[in-house]
Amino acid sequence: MKARGTTISTRRGAVASDCTFRSRVTFKVPARFAKASKLKFTPRFLGNTRLLGITGKSKFVAVRR
Repeated sequence: MKARGTTISTRRGAVASDCTFRSRVTFKVPARFAKASKLKFTPRFLGNTRLLGITGKSKFVAVRR
């Protein structure tokens, strides 16, 4: 996750058998993303012994205060 170009969090999520994932994020200290109005999420699969890594399309999400 990035806010105004600065990485504020990295998370690892479980991948389902149909290659989808879901992650819910809550911050207890909103000052971590200062005055940002949206956050950028970029999914990445780092790869393994059988599959190459890939980076998915980034998604922007509005900050709820």
